Amino acid sequence: LVGILTSISETEADIADKNADIADAENDLKEAQKAADQKYEDMKVRMKYMYEKGNDDIITIFLESGSLSEFINKVEYANTVYEYDRTQLEEYQAMIKQIESLKAGMEQEKIALQSQQNKLAAQKKSLDSMISTKKAQVADFDVQLAKARELAARQAAANQAAGTTSTKQANTSNVSGGSKNPAP
Repeated sequence: LVGILTSISETEADIADKNADIADAENDLKEAQKAADQKYEDMKVRMKYMYEKGNDDIITIFLESGSLSEFINKVEYANTVYEYDRTQLEEYQAMIKQIESLKAGMEQEKIALQSQQNKLAAQKKSLDSMISTKKAQVADFDVQLAKARELAARQAAANQAAGTTSTKQANTSNVSGGSKNPAP
């Protein structure tokens, strides 16, 4: 009984820990989702700007440049913008993977929590069964004790009645035995 109660207590503590882990994972997931949504919105704005402005190719940049240094500056700028866009896309993809990882972790935590809850339910059922068995045994002991007391009372009454009868017979023997043998 003590072992089961200890096990139940440990399981309840584990469940509380799992609930805390799930709450932390949900908070992390919400934060990651907000960051990913913001990153996505930023990328949409950038794509819209690029679409509206148009994407200049290298030939157009060369033809519109007045000098070689202006051409090099425009190419460097386009390259910087391209790298920025690529970095933003990679960050967004990393955030999506992080969100998927957090979701998977949270699902694992929920599965572990369900397992702990099932274990706790089984332990409580075992405890209830043991309590019922012990109550039945105690009730049986009470019945046996009552029968034993009743039997002891009957036996004491029978012994007392037998003792009274023996005493009367002994008294009667003494009285009658004394008259058969006259005194000299």
